[in-house]
Amino acid sequence: MTSLRLRLSEIWQFLRSTPPAANLFALATLALWLFKDLYLDSIPGLFHAAYDLGRVVEGVLSAIIAGWVFYLFFALLPEARQRSHLAPFVLRNIATIVGDADSILQEIARASGEMLARSSMARRTSSSQSISSGVEVTRPRLFAFAVSSD
Repeated sequence: MTSLRLRLSEIWQFLRSTPPAANLFALATLALWLFKDLYLDSIPGLFHAAYDLGRVVEGVLSAIIAGWVFYLFFALLPEARQRSHLAPFVLRNIATIVGDADSILQEIARASGEMLARSSMARRTSSSQSISSGVEVTRPRLFAFAVSSD
């Protein structure tokens, strides 16, 4: 039951990641198609070609809905899979870069004798990114700067 709930949660999150305008357009098209199919098809045509026009409209509405489903499965789903596959790598590198920059600032502060405040970005990245992504972020090594006396 929990795996089904987790899977449904993933599907819901994926559907929420689609552009709202596309979702609204698809839902409006579906509602119009259902209205046409359930109500307008039972009314006799007001003019001679009304039935043929209704078939054309139904084809267009069906094509719009099929296009939205195609967009979901062949454009957004691969992108979402790629994003979830790359996220741990990107977050780990971001945390490393921010940690390196923080280490450089600490070395500069130590060498100059001035106390620099730790950047808020380093605190946010090192604490929240590891929690939100489930990836363990380790602190990078401190840089050792050697100054030559040439």
